Amino acid sequence: MTAQAGERLRYKNEDYSMATEPLGEYLFSRKDINFVFSSTACWRGYIGSWEIADNKLYLIGLEAYIDNYKEVDLGYVFPNQDKVFAYWFSGHIRVPTGKMIEYVHMGYNSIFEKDLILEFREGVLISEKEIDNR
Repeated sequence: MTAQAGERLRYKNEDYSMATEPLGEYLFSRKDINFVFSSTACWRGYIGSWEIADNKLYLIGLEAYIDNYKEVDLGYVFPNQDKVFAYWFSGHIRVPTGKMIEYVHMGYNSIFEKDLILEFREGVLISEKEIDNR
């Protein structure tokens, strides 16, 4: 599998690329939504834009493709909403930071100087830690 394009995250006034796909859990429950990939660097067929505000995870944008490579946005999944609280997401988000130490041509396996690990329970940030990979 090709290295994958990360989803975007705005946290503490900084922009990051994530090595996690928090929307995946929600989409698993939505059998009526089938995204198609437009590039081998994005097999899932979408890139979400996220922010953490008041210790809550929000989906604030979506670039996605459906049949015939028609581009759709956040309103396709969440009609009439421009910001969606990610209540469905519990788990860890890995945010690689610093310089890339080793490129791995598969998924999110490249190694960066550090990883910021954010833990969520039902969309609420409950802990964070930094791992030094050097």
